[in-house]
Amino acid sequence: MTNNGWVASDSLVVRFDSERPGGASLLSVAVAVKDIDDFDESYKEVISEKKEKYNIRVPFEVIKNKDINRWVADWRIDEARVDIATSLLDINSVETIQITETYFEPSWVDIYKDDDHSHNRINAQELLTGKLSSYYNLVSIWQYLDNDGSRPTENRNNILTDDFTGKYNKMWSELGDQSEHLNIVPNGDQTYPLLSAADIIMGYLEQEVYPLFAQNIYEHLREYYDDGSNSDAWIDADGLSTSQEYEFERMIPSRNETIRRSQHYPKPTIYIDRGNVGKKEMESLDAMRYACDYAYRKRGCVKSLDMKIDRHYISEGDVLVALDRETDKLTRLSQLNKDVELIVGDEAIEYFEG
Repeated sequence: MTNNGWVASDSLVVRFDSERPGGASLLSVAVAVKDIDDFDESYKEVISEKKEKYNIRVPFEVIKNKDINRWVADWRIDEARVDIATSLLDINSVETIQITETYFEPSWVDIYKDDDHSHNRINAQELLTGKLSSYYNLVSIWQYLDNDGSRPTENRNNILTDDFTGKYNKMWSELGDQSEHLNIVPNGDQTYPLLSAADIIMGYLEQEVYPLFAQNIYEHLREYYDDGSNSDAWIDADGLSTSQEYEFERMIPSRNETIRRSQHYPKPTIYIDRGNVGKKEMESLDAMRYACDYAYRKRGCVKSLDMKIDRHYISEGDVLVALDRETDKLTRLSQLNKDVELIVGDEAIEYFEG
């Protein structure tokens, strides 16, 4: 990565019992930094110290929020999450925190309006939790870029986001137009410090703020920065709803076409063929974490192999991993593409350690 500013985000479906009719809203938090290299170095120092302090037995430089849940003793989890998240918020390179929340009142919403044969009408809550939630991590970055000029900090037009799914919408097109670099990173919270920080900060907010509304989060962070931190990071908070027609029309799907993400995966890409290994089992394996650490060092990414789509994007320097067993298709992909390695089973850890 070049020595400049980037922005990354995380998102969450917030479930409510009685705070709001309909029971759910979407929340996204974007973190923008002035200098990605400075941030990464500070992140490594923070995480190294906290791993030792809280006995987080992950032998890699990048951790995620679930690692705190997994390794920290029950009676120290809340303390650890606050300590780690606020230490990340205090990093000097952190420049702007953008909080975005969306809640829809019960109503009917027209989607795919740019696509005559797919035009459809669905319930607003179904739109919220069934469609918009799958790419809501983009919304806080989009809102952050849209708020340029209304705050004293600069816009950072290099975008990092975790992988997502979803149908084409105008927001996606505008993000692309405004970005200098746009990297979509599967398993990004295990491979990129800034995405890890967004994930950990979201976990911290979920733990410390209730109800988890944008204004409550703003007030919580503002109080922390005013009273407990030397940082001068700027905080913005926005609520987006059906009443804000301009924003609403850009967020919702406008065409029944899947957003194409593959060309935005950073290279090298490690494609993992799970075979008969379940997804959760794969995520628990050391081979997966070593692959993520390799991607972190190479500034690439790790994803599950989707043969139908990924075979068109496998290129020089990529790595194929057969967790279960080698297949004829994987062998052909390796042999008939230039400089694409094929690693089988127990060879993976040794390869990624090298």
